[in-house]
Order: sequence, then C-alpha cells, then structure tokens
Amino acid sequence: MMLPVLGFSVLLAKLFPVGGQLLIMLLGGMYGPVFGKLPPALFHAFVLLANYVPAVIVATIFVNKAQLSERLPKEMPGSSTLLYGLALLVIYHGLRIFASTVPGGGAPFVVSIYSPFLIIPSNILVVIGVTKVLLAALPRLRVRESMPEEKGSSRLWWTAGSADQRRG
Repeated sequence: MMLPVLGFSVLLAKLFPVGGQLLIMLLGGMYGPVFGKLPPALFHAFVLLANYVPAVIVATIFVNKAQLSERLPKEMPGSSTLLYGLALLVIYHGLRIFASTVPGGGAPFVVSIYSPFLIIPSNILVVIGVTKVLLAALPRLRVRESMPEEKGSSRLWWTAGSADQRRG
C-alpha cells in the first residue's frame, strides 16, 4: 500500500505546500540568515522534506482510516501509472538538487527551463493513477434487514460493512 500513499502525498503536497512555505517564511528563504551560508542544495532538500513529510503523514492516515488495503483488488489498477508519475517526479527533484550543487547558476537555470517537461506529465500521471486507485476501491456496504418495514413491504437496507463481505 506504499504506492497509493505516495500518490496521495504527492497530490497533497502539490495542492497544499504548507510546510515549504512555512519554512521559507520563518527562516528567510535561501539567502536568509539560516540558509545564507549553506549550500543551495541543502535548502532545496529541506523545503522538499517540509512539503512532503506532512503530506505523507496525512496520506498514511487517510489510507489507514479508509481501509484501502482491504478494499482494493490484489492487482491494483493505476499502479503502473502512479509508478511512472512518481519516477518522473523523483528524477526532477534529483536533477534539481544535483544542479543546485553546481556553482554559478547555469545548471539550475537549465533544469528550471526544462522542468515542465517532467513535472506536467508527472502530475497528470499521478492524478490518473490516484483516480484509478480510488475508483477500484470497493464500497463498504452490507445488507441489513432489520430496518422497519414500510406498509408491509420488505426492503433491503445498505449499511457500512467490510469489503470482505462484499466480495464473498
């Protein structure tokens, strides 16, 4: 269940980059008093961690509370799409951190110019993969016949239950 957690965390980090923004505001950015004397790669790594660590925590809580491991089929749809999107994102962030170790400014500039060719397909693939995962999850429904009858007719009522009851 690591792949859906990573997919959800990427979506959360892209939609709500709270940790990185907070780190930049509190510590003054790359040229502030804290990171001003350190290499830029360290700043990029800290911002990356500040963005993704809270998102991974929230995504893990969501996947556990939603019981996705029980509700998804063994061969999860969208796993290859998620994997390709996450791989493109890792390549981009690796290139960005590596380029920021080069003195001057040419290498980070080149990475920033060509980054949309990795980021946009990555975001699209992650959204498609997460959507496939969510659509493949079985609903938690079970039949309960103990509800009051309406005018002599017997009705089946659907209530929350486990996915194993739906599969069996």
